[in-house]
Amino acid sequence: MSASGQYAITCGFISGAGNTYFSVDYGQTWTFSITAGNGVYIFHTAMSASGQYCIFGNYAGLIYYSSDYAKTWTTSNSPSLSWRTAAMSASGQYAVASPTANNAYYSVDYGQTWTSTGKYGYGLSISSTGKYVLTARGSASTGVWFSSDYGVNWTDFTSRISGAIGASSSTYRYTALSGSGQIQLVAKSDITGFVGWARKSPENGHFLE
Repeated sequence: MSASGQYAITCGFISGAGNTYFSVDYGQTWTFSITAGNGVYIFHTAMSASGQYCIFGNYAGLIYYSSDYAKTWTTSNSPSLSWRTAAMSASGQYAVASPTANNAYYSVDYGQTWTSTGKYGYGLSISSTGKYVLTARGSASTGVWFSSDYGVNWTDFTSRISGAIGASSSTYRYTALSGSGQIQLVAKSDITGFVGWARKSPENGHFLE
């Protein structure tokens, strides 16, 4: 959804096909946009603050991008992977996406081209500017990574949360970032015991010890 709420996109798996719809009137009415094809799942979409730029990936190995409020779509140069999650900066220029059981990818050109981060990703989140990116996937000793340069380079932050209340060896899978990137949230994949944690840092990208 756009920052104003006027523009929105949604995806679903209807009648055996993954379809995408868009709205330009605050969700009151929806218009069919594109289908990913029979038997193809679409799990996540992402939209810029203005609503002009959008992306989504599907299980058929494609990431699509749009620059006209989700009315028309073009396939990117993404590798053929089972794409699952996606996130986009406020401007739409910077984006991240991750497939199932593979490395996350980043884009610096509104989703047109994609480059591997070299880091295994699942739960992805991005700050408003796109400069800060957080991803989590794996055990408590290997699963949390942070980038402060638009997804190009990454730092392993897992050890910094090992002492957090409730931290355990469970899989950290879900993340969230505030618009500034200063507030960072990581949650486990299960519902038992410790669910998630957040810490405010003195500067972006650095958890309190």
